[in-house]
Amino acid sequence: MKKIIFENNEYKPNARNGLALKYFVLVVVKKYMSEHPNLSYKELQNFFSLFNLGKKKMIFNEADYNEWNDRKEKRPRYFPAFIHKGELIYVLSEWGDIKNGNLGTFIEFAEDRLNHIVEIKEYRL
Repeated sequence: MKKIIFENNEYKPNARNGLALKYFVLVVVKKYMSEHPNLSYKELQNFFSLFNLGKKKMIFNEADYNEWNDRKEKRPRYFPAFIHKGELIYVLSEWGDIKNGNLGTFIEFAEDRLNHIVEIKEYRL
């Protein structure tokens, strides 16, 4: 199995001794937002648009989240909302794993586009 090491934190598929892999995405998004505090919701949504899953966007504000959610039978999986520039922001939490999901692509994005250092290491359960 593989784990991610980013900024001295370990992210693992099973999260038994560390954080779940999906939290890596949330940490990277929040870091980007703290480094670019003046970006609007729409600018953030456009920046991360590579990771939209059809009409399910990677990032929603409260109004867009509620509008999208009203048309669906089951609620999408998003991290609990947090505030950015006075708006509630939701970040998608469905990422799969490093090899068989969008997480591998997001790691490449974090390294190439955001210049973050991300380590991927093997580990045993």
